[in-house]
Amino acid sequence: MWARPTAIAELAYGAMLDNGNFVLATSSSATPWQSFNEPTDTIFPGQVLNLDSSLVSSFSDTDVSNGRFKFILQTDGNLVLYKVNYPAVDKSDAYWTISSVGSGYQVIFNQSGFIFLQDKNGTLLNSISSDVENSTSQSMYHQAILEYDGSKVEEGVPVVSTAFAQWELTGGQDVIVHSDIS
Repeated sequence: MWARPTAIAELAYGAMLDNGNFVLATSSSATPWQSFNEPTDTIFPGQVLNLDSSLVSSFSDTDVSNGRFKFILQTDGNLVLYKVNYPAVDKSDAYWTISSVGSGYQVIFNQSGFIFLQDKNGTLLNSISSDVENSTSQSMYHQAILEYDGSKVEEGVPVVSTAFAQWELTGGQDVIVHSDIS
């Protein structure tokens, strides 16, 4: 469930960035909240999963509540996909794992569409990406989704326009939408 940042009175606008990150910003462009810090079942290039961060699958193809699978970079550095018994948070045995206990630090989804596990020094430990078409970030929008059945889907969608949209918070009034979407 989304909750407002505590400094809501200082917010000036919200913006959906080209990389898929929705940010709430102050008049000085500081970002007290951004969607990339709270992933759900999908990650995008530029997004990082830190220790104790996770993706949770949706319940079904049509029900986006928490599902049966959780992809987590545990606090011990191990990257694991669990089957979960929601609504309880009990995890069963690991469905898939990269044995990186003590060394895994971040899961990085880079701008080229590749996902990998790295250690604190930035050393690549494991590649998690499938053999996806290697194309520049300018020609494809990439995303990775933890599907409701526990599968990971990596997608590259051709870029067709450079749309822009921004929501601006104005003095306690309703949100005003500005756009030049073509």
